[in-house]
Amino acid sequence: MLLNKAGKYILTLDIGTFMPDGHRYDAVWGDCKITNVREEFGFSPGSGHSNFYVTVNDGEVIIPGCQINGYALSNKKPPVIKLQYENGAAYSPIYTGTKK
Repeated sequence: MLLNKAGKYILTLDIGTFMPDGHRYDAVWGDCKITNVREEFGFSPGSGHSNFYVTVNDGEVIIPGCQINGYALSNKKPPVIKLQYENGAAYSPIYTGTKK
């Protein structure tokens, strides 16, 4: 996967992930910063592990590169989709952040 510049992205995630609001999401949208593990921490992860992570909305969410299924560069905020419920847990397709 080639995320090579900062910007607003929609990232689809490998598995539903819990976000800061306590709900599970399949995607996240916001200002993304891509960080190389070797440059940031001085080591390379073993094979089978991602060599980068993505910080979304100034650290509100951190996603390891291995959990990103796909992405799209998008300056337009996705529409808010009403939460669905699965086995009693709130669930929504795209997390757009807790900041107003």
